[in-house]
Amino acid sequence: MISLSTNGYIKRIPIDTYKTQNRGGRGIKGMSLNEEDKIDQTVTMSTHDFLLIFTDKGKVYRIKGYKIPEASRNAKGIPVINIINIEKDEKIKSLVPIDKEAEISGYLFFVTKQGDGIFHPLLQLSKAHDITIGLDGIQNAIGTTKGLN
Repeated sequence: MISLSTNGYIKRIPIDTYKTQNRGGRGIKGMSLNEEDKIDQTVTMSTHDFLLIFTDKGKVYRIKGYKIPEASRNAKGIPVINIINIEKDEKIKSLVPIDKEAEISGYLFFVTKQGDGIFHPLLQLSKAHDITIGLDGIQNAIGTTKGLN
């Protein structure tokens, strides 16, 4: 499981860290945070799947799940800038895990501030040799999701 905070701290936690609770359970703390920080996104994926990291500048960074350092449940995580080379004013908008099936026949769907929808085949992203891929038209993307054909 990958967790990302609003201040840009990211960490990987084994899914078996969390136990199923019955009614009346109080929950457990999943991440230590600063006072003004909160958990922004959480995705579940295999360590051998790819994680697509979308920024507000229209860039996509593709890394394997195991490249994100594993941390304890109470750890804060590390700044994303230590894992991928993003600019200081660049913010992460979305985390999308991609497994083998989605990589072959899947697509991404972006929604922009102007209300436009953009489909993009995942196969084109998987053939990129560089970790950073610029996509025209998603600089103003407000949401990203994946699907299968």
